[in-house]
Amino acid sequence: MRWFALLAIMAIVSASDVLDTPQGRWSGRWIEVAATAYTPTNAIDSEYHASKGTRWRWILADGRTNVLKQPYGLAVKLTERDGKWRPALPYGTQVYIPTGYGYLDRIRSDDRVFPVDDGSASSRYAARIGGRMHVDMRWISTSEALRWAGPEGHRNMRVFVIERELPRLVGSVQTWPHLMPEVVMPRIPLNDQPRGAAVIMAGIGWSLVGTLALLPIVVAVVGTLLALSRRA
Repeated sequence: MRWFALLAIMAIVSASDVLDTPQGRWSGRWIEVAATAYTPTNAIDSEYHASKGTRWRWILADGRTNVLKQPYGLAVKLTERDGKWRPALPYGTQVYIPTGYGYLDRIRSDDRVFPVDDGSASSRYAARIGGRMHVDMRWISTSEALRWAGPEGHRNMRVFVIERELPRLVGSVQTWPHLMPEVVMPRIPLNDQPRGAAVIMAGIGWSLVGTLALLPIVVAVVGTLLALSRRA
């Protein structure tokens, strides 16, 4: 049964695309989207948020995200199915935005993963634009949103919809990202010379301790070699 389960998982993963980055590996799919830009603090959206009352004013369509704490993310088209309004991509879906599109081109790949947390059924949202899924990228200010959208009002992008996290490959060893945190060496401030000197001296001290610990082993090995050479 275990082998059947393993084969089933492998079949699912092999049917998906794999995104491999220094910060993580994910399976999912690449999709073409037409991305517009919006901000919930402009005149129209701000009035709508104010109509929801004090408690829910800045809570987005997913019912959880506070836009004041999470200023960046994606909104999608809502369509009515079975008496409920459903987003084109489920809320909570993580979407990887590659560099080069100008949407927070951060260095780390895991800093370029944004959630689908908002949506609308208004006429400005289309299911598709030019054959591509319509997504709306959230910005802090209206000026940033207008500048990013450009004269055409949208950008065509190729983004990665993440379905699951995969183990990272380090050589031939598979490691889970959350079990191997990145090691960050402390940086010594330039104005903290005494502390820097203390750190350096501590490093030298530990090196000497290691050398002294190995000294008896080295002496034993040399003594053995000398005894064998005399017998010969």
